[in-house]
Amino acid sequence: LAQHVRLQEQRAVKVLLPQAVMRQESVTRFEREAIATSRLAHPNILQIHELGRLASGQPFIMAEYLEGQALDKLLRDGPLTIHRTLAVVLQLCAALEHAHRHGVIHRDIKPGNIFYCPTEKEPFRIKLFDFGVAKVADANDGARTRAGVGCGTPLYMAVEQYQNANIADERSDIYSIAVLAVEMATGHLPWGTHDFAQT
Repeated sequence: LAQHVRLQEQRAVKVLLPQAVMRQESVTRFEREAIATSRLAHPNILQIHELGRLASGQPFIMAEYLEGQALDKLLRDGPLTIHRTLAVVLQLCAALEHAHRHGVIHRDIKPGNIFYCPTEKEPFRIKLFDFGVAKVADANDGARTRAGVGCGTPLYMAVEQYQNANIADERSDIYSIAVLAVEMATGHLPWGTHDFAQT
């Protein structure tokens, strides 16, 4: 949590750890998150204000500050009502429709990347964040995933992402939303216990 000196507004600042700066893959993913999100302006997507580097060389992202909790923590208390599940799904669909229209595939839809931040007017508002493994149209080669490499979170990943994340498209995100919807409504994943090693 930080205070913007000139605007006197609260901001969230995310800084890459010093040890991670030594790994180019970590830096690329960190910067990709800001670049991908900067293309987007939607009420259900976390707003990024700035990407920069500290004097130490560590990259940082400055974003809007949210009050609430991640959806994965909320689900620890049990499944959501059908009404709340639909509220989350509709907001996610709107956010991803916007992202897809701007050439951004998230590729890591899961409860931990969705933030529940209610307001007076929107008692069950959510924000989608963490575009660190997003696929961005027209991105340079450094921002692409190597062929034959999967990325994302196995429990929510579409089948095509397991072996080659580069072929993931809009349908891959939609698949992940469907898995998430089942979990929110029932408290369980569609297939029960899932072992990535056996896939």
